Amino acid sequence: MILDIFFRSLFSMKERESARFKWVKELRHSDALPDREALKCFLEILEKADLRDRIASMICPLQFVTGSEDYICPRAIMDWVAGHTHNARFDFIDGCGHLPFLVEAKEYNRLLEDFLLN
Repeated sequence: MILDIFFRSLFSMKERESARFKWVKELRHSDALPDREALKCFLEILEKADLRDRIASMICPLQFVTGSEDYICPRAIMDWVAGHTHNARFDFIDGCGHLPFLVEAKEYNRLLEDFLLN
């Protein structure tokens, strides 16, 4: 199923071998599948919405935390964002995919706390 493929793409190969991934996968399967029409509408918004022109106007401090092996928002995308923002910090957690707050929660929280306190 396409949702299974998408779900796997959120995690690095290393993460998929971890006990944490197995826990997240079980948690995911314990929940109902999203409504098909709602999912279709959400994907259409993602396909059509282009907000790139708005990122340069952001004036509040921004923090982007992602994994070094993020397939959804790869480093090239983060480099583009960095070139178009003014007050942004970028943190990459080694070996992580798209959801470091799930897989490396302690490191994610440490980075977030450092950002908020500085």
